[in-house]
Amino acid sequence: MEHDKCEKDLKTIAFLELTGLGAVDYDRRLKKTLEYYAYSSTIFKKIPIVDTQSDIQYTLELLEYYYKNGFRIFIGFTRSTVLYDMLTWFQQHPEAIGISAGSTALSLNIPKNIYRVTPSDLKIVDYIFKIQNLSSIGTLYYVYSEGEMACLNLLNYFLENVEIQLKLKSYGIAPDNSNLSVDLMEIFYEGSNPETDICILYLFVDEQRIRYLETFNAMLTKPVFHYDMSLQSLPEWEVGENDIWNFQYSSILNRNVGTSELWRMGFEMLKNDYSDTCLNVLQLNQYLSKKINIMQLSNFAYIQEFELNTKDTVYFSLGFYRYYELKWEKVSIYVWDPIYGMIYYLTD
Repeated sequence: MEHDKCEKDLKTIAFLELTGLGAVDYDRRLKKTLEYYAYSSTIFKKIPIVDTQSDIQYTLELLEYYYKNGFRIFIGFTRSTVLYDMLTWFQQHPEAIGISAGSTALSLNIPKNIYRVTPSDLKIVDYIFKIQNLSSIGTLYYVYSEGEMACLNLLNYFLENVEIQLKLKSYGIAPDNSNLSVDLMEIFYEGSNPETDICILYLFVDEQRIRYLETFNAMLTKPVFHYDMSLQSLPEWEVGENDIWNFQYSSILNRNVGTSELWRMGFEMLKNDYSDTCLNVLQLNQYLSKKINIMQLSNFAYIQEFELNTKDTVYFSLGFYRYYELKWEKVSIYVWDPIYGMIYYLTD
């Protein structure tokens, strides 16, 4: 369907968790990237941004207020916990459209009017088990953000899988980090074997991840290799030659193959402040706001197609980065392609 130039575009606004106990690094980077493209590109209009202060009730009030003032597309809901609490409102307002740049919870793969541009946690865990074969793992440690839907969904998945459940040892970290200390972590990892054990790290609320990394690094013994699946930017740190993170930390990134020059320019400018999914969000919003059939959707970073009912992304590519010998190295790529299916290959 061609866009009727006489017809007004749907109005868009972004609700991001920039302050408060639930604030996420993902939204901070998304804000900076939205602002970058608003000023550096003539393709996209500036989108107003409102800080929800990580408050669910306030977010619902914002939705109601801006809907009554003519807005119909709402970007945000990065945390699956927040997206879940918005479902009823979107059901009651069928003309409203949501776009989530970061929600990944397994249980939200349901019919809804909210597009999710990031692959589900199950895809990310599948990738980790291709890198580290499940049968070769002794104990699987799982450290996660306590009370977050995405993290708890994944915990349930682990517990329902007999092979994983037998290997599993989990620890939820409180939003205020009150149960995070060297003593508690040494108790949690007691008896671990660095030759066979791994930790899947899923921390994304406020400063949980960096506080955990600092705590782990202060431990007398450094027991396991870490796979960080939070899809955040690579942590910035000063690491010495004997520092544990020089050898025992890796990160999965939602960094696509086949990126455009516009994507690469933004990444080069913003570095670790860049949101890998922002351009896909902007392009999807462009089509939705102009009421153009998204089956015709072109893209700036890999393929962007969605399941008809759930509106979850279908195709994706992920990258595995390891911190080794005082630098980040790209180790492998995991791609789901409409023609070739699953592709897993090592980088040069």
